[in-house]
Amino acid sequence: MIAWLICATPIFALVKTVVSDSIDSHGAAVLPPYNHLVEASRNMLPKSSLRSISCASHIGTWYNQHGSKLTLETARPPNLLGTFISTVGIESAKEHVGQVVGSVAENGLFAFHVVWNNGTSITAWTGQCQTCGQQDVLLTSWILTEKQASCGDVWKANRFGQDVFKRER
Repeated sequence: MIAWLICATPIFALVKTVVSDSIDSHGAAVLPPYNHLVEASRNMLPKSSLRSISCASHIGTWYNQHGSKLTLETARPPNLLGTFISTVGIESAKEHVGQVVGSVAENGLFAFHVVWNNGTSITAWTGQCQTCGQQDVLLTSWILTEKQASCGDVWKANRFGQDVFKRER
């Protein structure tokens, strides 16, 4: 209980400061934008408490549990662009390279997709960026859809899964 009070005390101070300093003419609290609260709380919390807050940037090189390489860059926030190199599901030794197109929210949530083999299949990932144990990770779920020749074969078009991407150090 003592540890909880020590960690929670800065948050209570932040809320008290925001509410007491921001009252409108009707007596209601006027809260600043979400980003202001996040930045203020980051400055007030001990550094050890920041591990559970979403990682600061998606930009960089990431590897999943299968060895696939995801390189993310941005054209203009909130847009994500990059490349994905995968050998998963490939009969030959040739790597598949696809262009990544996606978006990222300020809270760490993101989505991106890759069109493979001139449109024979497409994979879409959605997830969130977290710092787990001092390591930035992208925790994702994905769906792969392959073009089918007939309506009767569409039932086998989709595969689902999850990937964990770790940032290259």
